Amino acid sequence: MDSLQETLKRQISSMLKGTDCHLIEIRISNTKRFIIIRIFLDREVGFFSHRDCVEWSSHIRDEIDAKNLVPGDYRLEISSPGIERPLRERWEFKKNCEKRLIAEYLGGDKTAHKFTGILTEVGDDGISLKSNKIVLQIPWNNLLKAKVLPPW
Repeated sequence: MDSLQETLKRQISSMLKGTDCHLIEIRISNTKRFIIIRIFLDREVGFFSHRDCVEWSSHIRDEIDAKNLVPGDYRLEISSPGIERPLRERWEFKKNCEKRLIAEYLGGDKTAHKFTGILTEVGDDGISLKSNKIVLQIPWNNLLKAKVLPPW
């Protein structure tokens, strides 16, 4: 039998097919009175807005209620994943081209290194970051973690 998280992931992923939105993460916690379901969504292009949160909240709540997916009372929270979350999928890197990233990667010496720069290219082989006159190319299989830095 699927867990609540797996069931919701399957249902929401199905709902998002054919849209430019992606399911990033589902977090479920419990209080004494109800279940809290936090769903993080993002768009391939542009920002996931407050209006998007309201619209998807309504759609997802309707689906949960129609299919009786959640036993008992629940609170549903829909939001964007925020800037602090590491990038995982290639579409997320493409979306953030020309933004400042910090990347952790395995160097030629097989140890972890960090590099901060502007994401200039996202390709089949990896990403390119530029800082001043230095351009660093990081293959996908050497990239450990990357996240967008605030513009300030």
